[in-house]
Amino acid sequence: MRVAAWIMGPVAVASLDVEVIPFPAPQPTLDLNYTAHTSTVPSTGQKYTVHYGVLGDPRYFGMNPQPGGCSSALTKVSKAAAHYGCEYATNGAFFSQSAPYCIGGLWSNGTQLGMSSSRTNFGVLANGSYVVGTVTQEWLAANGVQQLVEGLGWLVRDGKINTEGSADLNTSSSFFTEKAPRTGLGIMPDGRLVLAQVDGIELAKQGVSLAEFAEILYLRGVLHAVNVDGGGSSDSVYKGKVVGKPTCSDTPLVCERGVASVTCIYPEPLASWGQFV
Repeated sequence: MRVAAWIMGPVAVASLDVEVIPFPAPQPTLDLNYTAHTSTVPSTGQKYTVHYGVLGDPRYFGMNPQPGGCSSALTKVSKAAAHYGCEYATNGAFFSQSAPYCIGGLWSNGTQLGMSSSRTNFGVLANGSYVVGTVTQEWLAANGVQQLVEGLGWLVRDGKINTEGSADLNTSSSFFTEKAPRTGLGIMPDGRLVLAQVDGIELAKQGVSLAEFAEILYLRGVLHAVNVDGGGSSDSVYKGKVVGKPTCSDTPLVCERGVASVTCIYPEPLASWGQFV
């Protein structure tokens, strides 16, 4: 989704409103399941196609900037996935149209690439636990965050739809109500990580609103879910193949947009986990 000025502008320093979800049982090998299905949102009848990458062990998950870092050229998800060796990847954080491209909180393998604000974050700590919510820099440093992406909207919280309770969402804004492709990250009650991406075309009003995206994730059974960049940036890549229908120009043309960061599921646990590898 092209970044509006209100997303790029000054934001309040984060206050602490965070949930920490314990580390699930470690898996000896990659436990990754990709599925896609087409359905309708029960409350509205809106048709959608959603892609899910579900991971059993967060040690295999990483957040990465475009190859070369936040000041390098924006990169298609498929090219970034090939560069980092991702088994599965989606687009990640919101980004600027000029360098440095990364916006908001972004941590990759324990290295901070962007400053968290008052918006909703999704991450994994050094002890393997997930973290969701608004966080302070001091809290992140004290708890050893390894991977983190700042989104916009805590869509599901404690197993309940939370769009009205998410302090960073304006539910009357066009960003919230428009039908568009969407991308999000979630956690299942058993600790599995969910990468979710809905296809759509903004100019054709295809896709889902954030209320509908929250409903889809709620019905999937997630415990927590965070919305990240969407629109023409929404993209999913599995085993080197683009499995979604990205629309880089917000038109029916299927094409990948260059983005500033990607989620990545690796074939092996990351070495940065230290004692958890």
